[in-house]
Amino acid sequence: MRLDGIRINEFTGGLFVKNNVKTEKRIQDVSAADKDSCKEYEDIAVKVSLTNAILNPKSFEERVKEDDPNDPFLKGMDKGTKMMLLAQMEGKTVIPERYSLLSIGGGSGKAVVNHMLEAYAKRYDELVQGHKDGKRSIFITDSKTGELRTLTLDEELQELNQLLQRSIDCFNGLVDQMPQWVNALEKHASQLVESVKKYGGAAATDMAEQAMDHAERLRRDLKTLPKRADERESKIYAAINEFLAQYKGWKEAGVDITSMVNCITIF
Repeated sequence: MRLDGIRINEFTGGLFVKNNVKTEKRIQDVSAADKDSCKEYEDIAVKVSLTNAILNPKSFEERVKEDDPNDPFLKGMDKGTKMMLLAQMEGKTVIPERYSLLSIGGGSGKAVVNHMLEAYAKRYDELVQGHKDGKRSIFITDSKTGELRTLTLDEELQELNQLLQRSIDCFNGLVDQMPQWVNALEKHASQLVESVKKYGGAAATDMAEQAMDHAERLRRDLKTLPKRADERESKIYAAINEFLAQYKGWKEAGVDITSMVNCITIF
């Protein structure tokens, strides 16, 4: 076995052996004069000299800060990308997630608002815990200095509150349109009933019944919600503030987010 050299892997910083295979004559086949020169092959002792650089390799963060143009891994990479890569290697969240607080699936207006509160609470918890654990690094370019920096917790919470307001506005817009939906469904059902009277058809009868049922569900739903948009908004924010006031105590007590939200009544 012959070791021709030891190198450092440029990407991992680890050591690896470079083994060059060469065709050599057996020692017994060479002349006595050449035996001395072959002696090094008889004594297979490999002397490895480890330098300080090998024993104490630079961290990725140091390599980013020093910005060595000869660094094979970081060469040609802009500072922002380097910082994001550094954060990723440390297990941080570096890209803001697309997030929605409003789910317009099935369910009543109460169900939609309860989902909104829970989505807000979970997002709030993610942000607070992420910054507390040092696992969030959302990079932006500072508008004043032009330097790359990370968003603060306060900035991320401000964005969350803006998202909450947009979601509330959207919810109020949907609720304000519900009376029109009720009228449209009832009108559609009446037209289907008239069609059945003239032409018959079990399918049209079923569709008319479904439209009337839908209209009735919306009408009942409207009765459970405050009539005015500002009243609905006020109650949603009261629930959010209740969550924020209780969050720290609940968290210390080991209460999960869903249980926290279930303790709060909005409408």
